[in-house]
Amino acid sequence: MSLLIKKIYCYRSLPLVLLLILGEIVPLAYAENNATSISANVTLASDYVWRGYSQTDGDPAISGGFDYTDTSGFYAGIWGSNVGFAADTDLELDVYAGFSMAQDNGVTWDIGILRYNYPGTSISGDIDWNEYHISASYGIASASINYTNNVYGTDTTAIYYTIALEYNLPHEWTLTTGINLYDYDASLVTGSVIDYHLGIAKEFAGLGVDISYYDTNSTAANFYGTNIADGRVVLSLSKEF
Repeated sequence: MSLLIKKIYCYRSLPLVLLLILGEIVPLAYAENNATSISANVTLASDYVWRGYSQTDGDPAISGGFDYTDTSGFYAGIWGSNVGFAADTDLELDVYAGFSMAQDNGVTWDIGILRYNYPGTSISGDIDWNEYHISASYGIASASINYTNNVYGTDTTAIYYTIALEYNLPHEWTLTTGINLYDYDASLVTGSVIDYHLGIAKEFAGLGVDISYYDTNSTAANFYGTNIADGRVVLSLSKEF
């Protein structure tokens, strides 16, 4: 981890800050308007790539979830997928909540918490963990900071930075790209882990089709393993309800 990051004490307090902010603004927003909606989604993909490396050891994945939102900006949801990165880990089941706010200047802010759960894991130990995020988007660009002090239950502090672009192409195609940096405070990783992606997507008769290329730097390949962190193309089909 860089010396600069270590000196920024506020990152250590990020979980508390986010929870305090949520505790203040969500009740106020509810007082104004609490119209709600619930949606569902399901995705079939040739691989489950998360932050540059495969969570299914290169195998296909089926995932899906439910999302709750209201006009105050509050949201919550649950999402699950098959995984295969450990001998006794077959399922990932995430729960999350947060608050999103759009400003008049076009900037949208989002703060929230995400809980990664791996039911049934025993040999690998308790690898469930929490992550807190703050993000902003404007036009075609977005960025986020994601913080945890317990990656996969290892008491390891890490910050994941993202920068992404989403651009509308002719004929209703969408181009997406991004570069991300995973900064671990751990002796197991020398330097920062970088991943990036480039993809195109379009909706056909209500079915979302996405083709994306994912890759990582040499540090990521050495740490995660080239079999799950090398460059790969992923095809996914999704449906929202």
